[in-house]
Amino acid sequence: MKHLTTRCLPLAVLLMIQLPAQSVQPAAPEKDPSSNDSTSPDDTVVLSPFVVNSSKDQGYRASNSVSGSRFDTPIKDLPFALNAFTNEFIQDQHASGLYDIVKYSPGVTFIGGGFDEGNSHFTIRGFDAGTQPLRNGFTGPQVLDPTLVERVEVMKGPSSFLYGQLSPGGIVNVISKRPLSYKLNTLTLSGGSYDYFVANLDSTGPIAKGLSYRLGLTTGQDSHYYDAYDANRWAAAGALAWQVNKTGQIMVSYERFDKDEGPLLNPLPTVYDSRLPDGSKNGLFYPGLPRTFNTSANANYRQTKNRNLVAEYNQGIGEHWNTRLVYASSKRDIEYYTSARFIVGYGVFTTAPIAATATLPAIQPENALMRRPNTGHYWGDTQTYNAEAIGKYQFGGVSAKFLFGVQEDSQNSDNEKHRASTVDYPRAWDLSNPSTWNRDEPVPIMPTISYWHDDVSIKSYWGGLTLGFLDDHLVALTGLRHTETETVSTNMRTGEVLPAYVSSANTPQVGVLYKITPEVSAYAAYSKSFVPNSADLYDADENYLGPAKDPIGEGYDIGLKAAFLDGKLSGTISAYQIRNNNLIQSIAAFNSAGELAFRTVQTGMTQSRGIEFDVVLSPIPNWQTYLAYSHQNAIYYRNPENTALEGVPLLGSVGNMGSVWTKYFFPSGPLKSAYIAGGMTWQGFQKASDQNNALYFRPYALFDMTVGYSTKIIGRNTEFALSVKNIANKEYTPSVNTRGDPRMVILTITTRL
Repeated sequence: MKHLTTRCLPLAVLLMIQLPAQSVQPAAPEKDPSSNDSTSPDDTVVLSPFVVNSSKDQGYRASNSVSGSRFDTPIKDLPFALNAFTNEFIQDQHASGLYDIVKYSPGVTFIGGGFDEGNSHFTIRGFDAGTQPLRNGFTGPQVLDPTLVERVEVMKGPSSFLYGQLSPGGIVNVISKRPLSYKLNTLTLSGGSYDYFVANLDSTGPIAKGLSYRLGLTTGQDSHYYDAYDANRWAAAGALAWQVNKTGQIMVSYERFDKDEGPLLNPLPTVYDSRLPDGSKNGLFYPGLPRTFNTSANANYRQTKNRNLVAEYNQGIGEHWNTRLVYASSKRDIEYYTSARFIVGYGVFTTAPIAATATLPAIQPENALMRRPNTGHYWGDTQTYNAEAIGKYQFGGVSAKFLFGVQEDSQNSDNEKHRASTVDYPRAWDLSNPSTWNRDEPVPIMPTISYWHDDVSIKSYWGGLTLGFLDDHLVALTGLRHTETETVSTNMRTGEVLPAYVSSANTPQVGVLYKITPEVSAYAAYSKSFVPNSADLYDADENYLGPAKDPIGEGYDIGLKAAFLDGKLSGTISAYQIRNNNLIQSIAAFNSAGELAFRTVQTGMTQSRGIEFDVVLSPIPNWQTYLAYSHQNAIYYRNPENTALEGVPLLGSVGNMGSVWTKYFFPSGPLKSAYIAGGMTWQGFQKASDQNNALYFRPYALFDMTVGYSTKIIGRNTEFALSVKNIANKEYTPSVNTRGDPRMVILTITTRL
């Protein structure tokens, strides 16, 4: 696998020469500009209001969104803060994961990377947004491949009226690529530093009248920069869309994603010294390790599998109503084996030196990285049944949109963990002595230490009304959702079935937007969020203490939206306050065996206040720029469990962060058909630990740049793009569980087949 990149890049040139030529001009995804057929299905059918219409998108400026109201609505008319990243923006990022896209949204940070979390675990406005973003408005997978994504929308603030049980900070909604009614086949090959490689085939078009398809295939290999790390991924997505009649469409889609990591990449070990007080150096990374250091043994691995099936029927009824029926199935499976510990220091596991052996010297406790072989297997699925209807009416100068919906979710999950006996632990590593870093550790027998099965039933009903007054110069939105949940947990080791946990909540949402001038609007919004029984509580010995209480969030937003010069300058500025109670957190504690472990507790209340703005600027047709900034103060507002945390920033939150990305096409001259793009993401101090109130990750700025050139090779549109990511080769830490990428040089070749 080490030389996969150099073998595959010539394949791009070979395919461009061998495959039949077809002249197709670059296009927005909703319409084929090379087609002059005025009777194409796209011109005769009526697009469902439940499907986002991106035909009015202009470069990086998204016109409409479905995330803010559950139906297609101009973003400028939504009384909420929302960021929508278009397909062009996504392609220009050459993203390897979802965070490469959403990090440009103000107030979004990465917090995940745990063994069973996937790569889509973020904070929004300081609050943990969970490990599963939405996929087309429904429960999505924990790991996403950006090559299969059409656009990404980030909805800010409590949104439980729209999407049920959610974090109060907001939600990420990923929109999949849909079948198109015209033929379009694209091959993209990327190869770069440290054997990085990705190949993607995207094919769509008509099969018969009214029937079209989409097929996406991706394979890739992560870079081999870090020691003892290798990862390969495969993704496939297929969809069939049948236009039943002018206002009716049935679409069935299936997506699968597999990623094998072996060995897997672990976080850097942190230092803990029982002799030092809180607020000291506890929690800092162990000093002096090479940047490429990895604690994994050769036998360590992680396997991730996601399977998603969606069947959707959209149908217009008469002049005013549209309905949607959806069945969705999302299956996930993550299995891992690791033998590494990530904490080192005096008093963590021992205060005495580890004795020397015949071949290895003694290890001082402050340098001893203990080994603990353990496995975890987390799997489950979610079945969703959804029915919605939207009605649109005009009463003189008043417009009215009615939204009604019902949804039932059935979730089950299993979480099984195994751990070796202490007598079978491999010898510790001496972090000051690389000769002790034995990656060929034996794999011992690991008995089961815990195995829980959860069954969750969720039923929700909602209704909403959007009114437009004065020819929609004043827009008022209101809605209410009722959610009922039941959770039953079973200890599969003992057969004990815990009492069912039943909860319910009503989550309202109210928003008002007033167009001060044709270019400027002011808005205000109020909403609530609801997360039923999001975790169970355990002591440091992993004994079950009972179910968690329901966190309830409440948020207020005010802001301005503007669009000047026919949309050439558009943006949003917002101020907000969000409060959330019963936040679950892990607190360091010693278990009965004297080992450092964690217990789960709930706080009193957390709070986030801040301001955000984002701007898209296109002063001339061949130049566009995206700018964003956020300032937030997300803190533990009340914490009876640990009063020392009160006033301390929330884990993963960042006080100040900003981003900029710009792209310029050369319209004429010797550089015609070339472009240059580049940008920066910057974030300030990030709260790194709940165990040390003084511990923060340092601020960092990352600079990326791309130069590209479009041409025709044997009549085939082809683009060459050379990207440099992390130009300054900055060493940084996105979260406590992840590692930042080094400087990467990536060549991407995209051709129409």
